[in-house]
Amino acid sequence: MFEGVPHGDMIMLKWILHTWSDQDCIKILERFKEEIGKKENGGKIVIMEMIIENQELDEHQSTETKLSFDIGMMVCLGDQERSEQQWSKLFAHAGFTHYEIYHILGLTCLIELFP
Repeated sequence: MFEGVPHGDMIMLKWILHTWSDQDCIKILERFKEEIGKKENGGKIVIMEMIIENQELDEHQSTETKLSFDIGMMVCLGDQERSEQQWSKLFAHAGFTHYEIYHILGLTCLIELFP
């Protein structure tokens, strides 16, 4: 991902970015943004990741499970699951102006990211 990027109208990253630091995520997203920016009709990046919600808004069992994943990420890989606010900051630092989040597949969210 740091050396080359696949060509296409859409690039999908499933359970990838949560294993990278914020700085590396920004580099990855910037590289993908360059590639989809070359398309004449634009393109998008689709990201499938877990989003840690505000505990008061999230169901209790779901929150516990998500936080367990977050602890596992920190212990095993030194990385983390992220909240929507944390994702939003990464997207902005990488130069993206718009994203949509869809809560699907239990704990997984689908994020459409547009340049």
